[in-house]
Amino acid sequence: MSVPATRMNLLVHRGRLSLARDGVELLKSKREALIKDFFRIVDTIVHSRDEMARDVQRSMILAGLAKAFSGAHMVRAASLSAREDISIRTREMNIWGIRIPEVEFQAMRRTPDARGMLPVDTPSYILEAAESYEQLLERLLRVASHEIRLKRLGEEIRKVSRRINALEQSLIPSLTRQIRMMLETLQEREREDIYRLKHIKNRMGRKA
Repeated sequence: MSVPATRMNLLVHRGRLSLARDGVELLKSKREALIKDFFRIVDTIVHSRDEMARDVQRSMILAGLAKAFSGAHMVRAASLSAREDISIRTREMNIWGIRIPEVEFQAMRRTPDARGMLPVDTPSYILEAAESYEQLLERLLRVASHEIRLKRLGEEIRKVSRRINALEQSLIPSLTRQIRMMLETLQEREREDIYRLKHIKNRMGRKA
């Protein structure tokens, strides 16, 4: 869109250009911080997943031993007595102005009594398997919380990158181009005004 070449419009466009350039720097700082947090969480998730894989393997071995030594019926009965609803809620964290949901939960690992298992009556493999699966569930919920945060950060990084590209590739070049055109027009007008003044002065000089 063509903008009238006036001193006021030139000042306004220079102000907008300065704000756009400052905005790019702020957005780049934000993106850099988000990327650092993103990769920190990636490392946490990778480490947690490795631990979770070990927990799964250990839990399955303990469950297998419990069935082998105590029988599937006793393991099933113990699991039914230990059954309990899991209380999970989410709260929102504010990071760089981004609302990120975080999963909150109570500790999953319980005492044998809390599971409804008496240590004197319950075989050790069943007790160990129960504790191992509770630990696995706890780690799974932590990983889920990290992955939600990772996804949200990834979305925000893409959004910030799009804004930076829009400023650098569209708005700033457009403003720069319009400022240059206004300057050229104003300078041309100034040269024309000087020429006219000289012409008038010469004509007045000849009349005198």
